[in-house]
Amino acid sequence: MAEHPNVARVHEYLATYRDHAPEDLEPFFADDIVWRVGGSHHLSGTYRGKDEVLAYIARSRELTGGTLSLQPDSILASDRHLAMFTHVTGERDGKQLDANLAQVVVLDDEGSWKEYWALSDNQESIDQFWS
Repeated sequence: MAEHPNVARVHEYLATYRDHAPEDLEPFFADDIVWRVGGSHHLSGTYRGKDEVLAYIARSRELTGGTLSLQPDSILASDRHLAMFTHVTGERDGKQLDANLAQVVVLDDEGSWKEYWALSDNQESIDQFWS
């Protein structure tokens, strides 16, 4: 069975996230993207539109000194949805982040990311990291 083309697109996103500036992620997102960050920390909330999402990504990188790393474990894809199981690590103010995320993306008709959610295996540790 051949790999779905959206799996390759996720790998492209992750490589861009790792190797480039946040604004280089702009082509992956629909203009009206809704990005939801769970938890109870100062970055939690709903970000609407490319500008807000890119600002969120830039801020999270700034706060971690660029140490935030996303390593995919599993990627599931269809024409309308992506699901990623990702190991996330980072450092901030002497704190260590080491968490697993289940991330879900809804795609629009052009394959752009329209909606995003993430669920952590340990939300409390993520809240403490960002607090």
